[in-house]
Amino acid sequence: MILLNKLIEQAKNPRGILGGIMVSIMNSAHKRMTIWGLGNIEIKETASVLDIGCGGGINLKLLLNKANKGEVTGVDYSYEAVKQSIIKNKKAVNQGLVKVKHGNVESLPFANGEFDIVTAVQTHYFWKDMKGSIIEIKRVLKSGGRVLILAEKYKMKYHMKSYETGSKLIELMYELGFTELQVHEKNDWMCLTGCS
Repeated sequence: MILLNKLIEQAKNPRGILGGIMVSIMNSAHKRMTIWGLGNIEIKETASVLDIGCGGGINLKLLLNKANKGEVTGVDYSYEAVKQSIIKNKKAVNQGLVKVKHGNVESLPFANGEFDIVTAVQTHYFWKDMKGSIIEIKRVLKSGGRVLILAEKYKMKYHMKSYETGSKLIELMYELGFTELQVHEKNDWMCLTGCS
């Protein structure tokens, strides 16, 4: 049980050597699901995209493949994840195509209406203040911007006391002014998309 708790803590906030290993595992484990999830949303090549909880940086690479004439930004509250995301995307970072910042979803270090698209892959079930986090996402999205939240359903049920299903999360997001909300499912994956 102690080992399980340590691994869960590392998944929430990767640190040190074990954190570096954890984000490498995340890159590999989440890639297939992310590719499927991104297929549920249109990403124009000129889009400005924010990935919340960018982990080991694989999502930034996948997003840059789609928004290759836009801007791709990652944010994570783990310094280790920020470091690994920069390493994973070193060439694109050096070319100014990808930016990675340290920050928290509850207080995003970005201007109002800065992004066309905000993604969150395998992270929202760790957010302490779901309502506040969704309000922050809406704040940084342009009017008509798109949001994508992607997760394994069993992790949502395990980690979350409320909003543990896509339909419950949709209720909250409608309440906060999002529209065109949909839940897409495949295997044990849940992808929620919507419009600000």
